[in-house]
Amino acid sequence: MNFKIIQHVIKLSIGFMVMAVGTLTMISCSDSSNEASLWQRIESTIDKTMSENGIPGAIVGVWSPEYGDRIIVRGKADIETGRVMDAADRVRIASITKTFTVTVILQLIDETYLEPDQHIDTWFTEAEIPGSNGITVRQLCNMTSGLFNYSDDETFLKVYTEDPNKVWKPEELVALAVAHEPYFPPGTGWHYSNTNTVILGMIIAKITGREVGEEIRDRIIDRLNLEDTYYPEGTGIDGVHSRGYVAGETEGELVDVTEKLNPSGMGASGALISNVADLKTWMTACATGDLRRSSRIRH
Repeated sequence: MNFKIIQHVIKLSIGFMVMAVGTLTMISCSDSSNEASLWQRIESTIDKTMSENGIPGAIVGVWSPEYGDRIIVRGKADIETGRVMDAADRVRIASITKTFTVTVILQLIDETYLEPDQHIDTWFTEAEIPGSNGITVRQLCNMTSGLFNYSDDETFLKVYTEDPNKVWKPEELVALAVAHEPYFPPGTGWHYSNTNTVILGMIIAKITGREVGEEIRDRIIDRLNLEDTYYPEGTGIDGVHSRGYVAGETEGELVDVTEKLNPSGMGASGALISNVADLKTWMTACATGDLRRSSRIRH
């Protein structure tokens, strides 16, 4: 299994979501009088993207005050058994995890346990993270720290694919990142990097004395009653779920990697599992900021 292919598929899936949202926005502005046309064009975009990129199944939720709500389900959840996708299926939500992690950081800022422009040498020595005295919490949150993305490191890619049961410690992931030169000095550019959010997870653990998954569960998942959302410890997915695939070495081949990528390799940057209904609840709370007003630290 080639992790470069996995990276490509992840980028495609992110592009798919952005394109669907962009299509909704474009149609809302240019064709607001024709609701039927809007939904037809959204569904056409989904079908075309799936076809062009060999995506076996998709679930797309749209909630619009103007046009109403709709969950669009396409394709297979399991290409071996033929089971069709179900809107209730659990899936790995990958980098949406970052929004949960950063929300916990914002809660801790509200509770005065840290400040957004605090330098991270409060928690990390120069040996652990070179330049820590010039990197702020804010820069980790908005991807302007310049730190190398550890998931682009060749050692990580090789081990992650060849030893999927390996449990990664966040310190190992950060060590892989800082072995590379930063992309730019802190605050002078922007570059997507999972390293930023892994470090935020470590800061949460240092402040609270608990793992980031526990804090996400108590501060967000339990408070919002997200019954299908959890921070996994093993490689499997609990409950009814769709299978996960990446493109194989030959054209048209799909490789099932549902239980082949240990979530610790993504950690605070991408480990969570959820479904579309829970994500609607979460994104509403995230957008309104409700969880920032009454949260209290737990010891």
